[in-house]
Amino acid sequence: RRTYPTIKLIEVDNISEGLKLVQAGKVFGYIGTTATLAYTIREEKFSGLKVAARLASGYSLRSGIRSDEPLLRGIMQKAIDTLSVDERDRIYNRWVKTTVETPLMPTPIWSILAGALLVIISVIWWNRRLHSERRKMQRDNANLQQLSSIDALTKVYNRSGFETSLLQEIDRAEHNNATFSIILMDIDYFKQVNDTHGHQTGDQVLVEIAKILSRNIRHNDILCRWGGEEFVILSPGGSLIGGMTMAENLRRLIADGNFDGAHQQTASFGVSLYQPGDNPESIFKRVDQALYRAKSSGRNRVEVV
Repeated sequence: RRTYPTIKLIEVDNISEGLKLVQAGKVFGYIGTTATLAYTIREEKFSGLKVAARLASGYSLRSGIRSDEPLLRGIMQKAIDTLSVDERDRIYNRWVKTTVETPLMPTPIWSILAGALLVIISVIWWNRRLHSERRKMQRDNANLQQLSSIDALTKVYNRSGFETSLLQEIDRAEHNNATFSIILMDIDYFKQVNDTHGHQTGDQVLVEIAKILSRNIRHNDILCRWGGEEFVILSPGGSLIGGMTMAENLRRLIADGNFDGAHQQTASFGVSLYQPGDNPESIFKRVDQALYRAKSSGRNRVEVV
């Protein structure tokens, strides 16, 4: 009453009566000693009741004996005095077992906000990681696609990559009434280079000729190593005369070049222009005829079909 003067206290005759009032919801709680509360709750099987908290003031645990047994009182006191703290605790815990459950306190708002912020940061980090992995995968796929369409030796398009570009250019020509020329080139007597100087020298000749071709065509022209010592150039727009002029310029540059270990080299060229209704087979049939005519006419020349 002194410590909590504003609380209305109701006195009961015994612990059981007080606990029944708590269980019925008629009072907020019952105040008693932990030992007797725990014993009564356990022995009388009060369901739904728990020792929820301790008051600030404590009490000293005592043992009671009958008042007409003064000798027993002295003996008991001497026995208690010989007990250590650990021994007293073990005895107490053996007979009085109770759990004090502290009520859950409301979670501070800052804790909720901190948890939400942590979740948001985790989601953002995970999304960025997925985005980074996706972009890396796209780059890797692009690199693989590029590698699959590039000739490993000369670093220009291989046949597979060129055929894709050719189909796209045919489609564009059909829908936009455009045109393009195809130039097919073959290095003259290239087998003699390999037989005389070895395949390593032959490979170097191919690399050098690929460089001459790539440096002297337009930026939108497509250069391809068609196979072996053959190269093909797809040149969008222009005319048959334009394709023939380009081929003649490339022929002269190759003939004037000096290839280390293989001396001079020459090449033969065939040129043809896209015609409406053409497909890859019909275009290459004509340009093959032009190249065959150039080689049959003495090589190191340009022929047009």
